[in-house]
Amino acid sequence: MDYVNSGTRVQAALDSAKQTLLNSVELSRTFQVDGRDLEVSPAYDLGSAVASVRARLNLNSETNVEVNMESADFTSRDAIDASMTVEHSIDAKNSIKPTFNLNSGSVEYEYTRGLGGDAELTVNANPGNTLNVQWDDPGSRGLWTTSVYMPWGKPSGSKVSFKRKFAL
Repeated sequence: MDYVNSGTRVQAALDSAKQTLLNSVELSRTFQVDGRDLEVSPAYDLGSAVASVRARLNLNSETNVEVNMESADFTSRDAIDASMTVEHSIDAKNSIKPTFNLNSGSVEYEYTRGLGGDAELTVNANPGNTLNVQWDDPGSRGLWTTSVYMPWGKPSGSKVSFKRKFAL
């Protein structure tokens, strides 16, 4: 279910096969703060009993900052999983998006480069863990996706895959 009224959005996932009927609910509202858009979205998942809140601030046309927090117990500071993502368009073809885990201090990086047309190369690096490269190339009859997964520093554990989505 999705309901929008005067800039407020309410989304709910329902399941008539369950006794509780309501699976999850989310409320979203965008505010103007010093001429910038700030979207705040609290949510609650009844099945897992996890509450979350997402706040996204558009700093300017090139940069957005998003903070995500979730927990089954917001009264305990140690039980809150939190992250901050800074999404920045370097130019018309290149963007970078680091995500900082505020609990562990680890950082994951995403770099995206437009290759012309609708082709795109995305690199996800999780230093010390994994490196993922994905290349999406729209062919004349459907999208080709090439993916490379490599454990950090262990090229022998790498996986390469290709897939095609056909447009008939």
